[in-house]
Amino acid sequence: MKVILLVLLTSVNSARGACLDHFNSGSPPGITSLSGYGSWVNSYTCLRWDWNSISVIPQGLLHGTITTSLNFDRNVLTTQGIPHDAFNRMTSLETLQLQHMYLTVVKATWFHNLTSLHTLWLSFNNIHTIEVSAFKDLVSINTLGLNDNDLKEIQFNVFNPDNLPNNIGSLYLSTNPWNCTCLMCWAKLGQGTWITLKESSGTTSCSTPAALANQLYLNVSR
Repeated sequence: MKVILLVLLTSVNSARGACLDHFNSGSPPGITSLSGYGSWVNSYTCLRWDWNSISVIPQGLLHGTITTSLNFDRNVLTTQGIPHDAFNRMTSLETLQLQHMYLTVVKATWFHNLTSLHTLWLSFNNIHTIEVSAFKDLVSINTLGLNDNDLKEIQFNVFNPDNLPNNIGSLYLSTNPWNCTCLMCWAKLGQGTWITLKESSGTTSCSTPAALANQLYLNVSR
């Protein structure tokens, strides 16, 4: 009996802290639903569900996890498919990848309490709106990818120092249809102080107004 118990405990402990690697290396659709997953995912420090066809994150699935890295890249998630508190209790989370999907709005409640998060990728979506206070709890954030979306403007309140508790060493805003008006002055004001703009797949250029079309944003006089 002692031998059996020891084997079981060893098996559990060897899984705890490991990576749940359920990315799809073959052809779509791969995994289409997470309904079959339960609280046992909480024992993994790494969760990979990238390159699948997941459209909904079940309510409460990720509550209480010890996960430090979570990857949902290249699924079919929409804003509506992510519960308002989907990631709120992932206080150990350091890296979150939500790229190449169909997100349109970054909700103010998604990233509450993520005090350990230092890298957040939201690139290659259809994001046109970021709600105020979306990033206010990210006291450790250093890298934030918002490139290759449908962003025209981001209000100053989203990125002002009061709602952005940590300086962002790498902020990616390129390849968006920016409307270079005074509403975007925060990016130039903050450059080199509380944010540092970086380029990725393209440049951070103006689309409108017509007089500024194709000009690099940081070269535009305010």
